[in-house]
Amino acid sequence: MARRAPIDSVLRYVARVMPPPLPVLPPGTRWLAARKDLLFLVVEHPPQCRSLRASWEKKGGEDYQTYRLAFPYIL
Repeated sequence: MARRAPIDSVLRYVARVMPPPLPVLPPGTRWLAARKDLLFLVVEHPPQCRSLRASWEKKGGEDYQTYRLAFPYIL
């Protein structure tokens, strides 16, 4: 069956029927919520080694030591 329709009618129909597009999400996104003009994301990072610096003195002390720790999946 062949049909003809003006392009503006077709575009209005498609805009009404199709869901709104999702934003491009980073890899590992597990949850998404939109509130007004804010977008909340929960992103899961794969296991990896991370470097952390810690000091037993008060903040700003000079005896920082670097530790490499293996973390499992992190949200």
